[in-house]
Amino acid sequence: MGAVLCLGGVFVLLQSIATQGALYRSVFAFTYLTLEASPWFSPAFLSHVHLLICIINGLAVVVPVIAVLGACSALAPPEDDRAQDLDSLADRMRSLKEVGGSGSSTCHRACHPH
Repeated sequence: MGAVLCLGGVFVLLQSIATQGALYRSVFAFTYLTLEASPWFSPAFLSHVHLLICIINGLAVVVPVIAVLGACSALAPPEDDRAQDLDSLADRMRSLKEVGGSGSSTCHRACHPH
């Protein structure tokens, strides 16, 4: 289900780029095309900016879906019929926080490779 939602979001983003729809104009044109119109930035710098904007836009589509799926799986009732106690819920939330933190650091490393 998560893959379908992620692919759907990426498809909508790509379709908006191809047709220069509202999503394209509001997200991409506001940032990149404004910089491109300025005489102060070199083509090499603009290519780096373009790459970063593409990565950020892709992550903006995929990360919320993964976060919701992670939260649902962390808070889902156990498969066996045992009662949920506060300690087990706290453990699940710690696990979710660790996964979110590692995902955040992975995204940070993708955008800042140095």
